[in-house]
Amino acid sequence: MRGDAGPCSIILSYKPATLTMTASTEQRVDYLVKGAVSITRTGGNTYTFVNRYCDTTGTLTMNNSGGAIAFDWEAGWAGDVDVRAGQVRFLEGTCLNREKKSRVSVADGAKLYITNGVALECASLTLGNNDASIGTYTKENAGDWIDGEGSIKVVVNYPQTPVRKIWKGTAGGLVTDGENWEDDEAPALNGGEVLVFSSATAQTISFPTGIYAVHGIEFSGSAPITLAGTGDVRVGPSGVASLSSSEGFVVTNAVDCGFTTEFPATTTTNTWTVGAGSALEIRGDIVGGSIDNVISLSGAGAKIFSGDNAALLAKFSFDEG
Repeated sequence: MRGDAGPCSIILSYKPATLTMTASTEQRVDYLVKGAVSITRTGGNTYTFVNRYCDTTGTLTMNNSGGAIAFDWEAGWAGDVDVRAGQVRFLEGTCLNREKKSRVSVADGAKLYITNGVALECASLTLGNNDASIGTYTKENAGDWIDGEGSIKVVVNYPQTPVRKIWKGTAGGLVTDGENWEDDEAPALNGGEVLVFSSATAQTISFPTGIYAVHGIEFSGSAPITLAGTGDVRVGPSGVASLSSSEGFVVTNAVDCGFTTEFPATTTTNTWTVGAGSALEIRGDIVGGSIDNVISLSGAGAKIFSGDNAALLAKFSFDEG
């Protein structure tokens, strides 16, 4: 243990509980926060946690423009982080949730400070009023909300049970338009959803510029569906399924739309099913995966891959067809 923070104190609650810190004195503390404890700080100056990874599901909230919460000397926070005002700082050897499940929000006028050498990873990142897409953020590309020489990366966490999002396509082809979905809410496109297209009429589905993740894509309609746009779509454990005797679907990179496989190396359930009478045609590049990944191609439908797939490390296994 390092530091000048005195002996370790344990703050524990198995039920959701919030500890509000109003003092404006500068302190360094060796606190181990566990269970379901949230901490809200409204005081000024800097309150620094050292030495301990706080394994809590609670939310850390900073809400004073003249104050800061800092983590130093291998400290960390496993819950969510909400920087409403002031700063939250991650210094030497610190981290967010080790399983990359933290949700981080930084309001306009507030700052997330990440020191040189620290590379945080999180499940979601909100900057101002905008949800950040999958990727890495620094002061260079998000300087209104991020400071320091470090980085924060929004990664994909594929849940065991994804949400099924049903396409209705009544407002054009933009996948991010909520009016195109049955519940009138656009998918988060962060790995937690299976997108279901069951149209009886031919449609083009457009992904705008950005990096997106879906748990899977299912085609069960009777008309061809074309996926297009300028987005990079990462397909997760549910894979791609074309289940009906339809004219199939096309993924085209005519405007740089492609699919990226990001399957966990331990999974054995990555099957792209193409039913009889359907066709899976991916003209865009398929990249990623590892040599331990196997993409099982099943069903009697046609499977056509015409992109430059040299960067694909995963192996294809043909079950039939």
